[in-house]
Amino acid sequence: MHTSTTRRLVRTALALALLVLGAGTATVAAPATPALASGSYIMLCFPVYNANGQIIDWVCHPYELPREAEPCVNCPDFALGMDHLVLPADPYYFEDLLRGLDLLGQAAVADPRQAASLRAAAEAAFLAAAERLGDNQVRLGEAGIVDWELNIVRPDPDPWLWAAGTDVGNGLTLMQQALANPEPSPWIQAGMAEFEEAYQEIIQRQPIGR
Repeated sequence: MHTSTTRRLVRTALALALLVLGAGTATVAAPATPALASGSYIMLCFPVYNANGQIIDWVCHPYELPREAEPCVNCPDFALGMDHLVLPADPYYFEDLLRGLDLLGQAAVADPRQAASLRAAAEAAFLAAAERLGDNQVRLGEAGIVDWELNIVRPDPDPWLWAAGTDVGNGLTLMQQALANPEPSPWIQAGMAEFEEAYQEIIQRQPIGR
């Protein structure tokens, strides 16, 4: 699907971003409470499924809410379950996806110069997620609340959660198109718009229509 030049660009950009910004794995069995005040963050998780559709792992990350946002006191951990055409060979592409969303959040509160660097790093992370996903088709399959005891996603009809998951799936598809296209810029710009919208829906807990 990808050209060798595109692969080198993606890997170089992501490597530089991680050297500058630092990044660790986001994979957890159950998320530890982040060092943030109660109600000031949202935990977002992606389940990792086996061939039988059973959840075998979770990839999670906390997102700090802006000061003007309504506190999320006693909020559960939210989950977005993605459907794939075939079982992903590398299901932990969610690590790069979550990192990219986090970088968008940092860019939103940074000064303009630093914000540009953070957005570039987010773009590289999303492209890396798309590369790890390969040409596998992806879309939102389920959205809800993590039940850690039963290791399942409890369905939640909340519109913002479904909207965010749909935007994430759209963003990944557009980044895959960018990797396959000799003129990737329009696809990247469209993908970034989807991820920006998803991030805002997550921290505002409101669906955003375009």
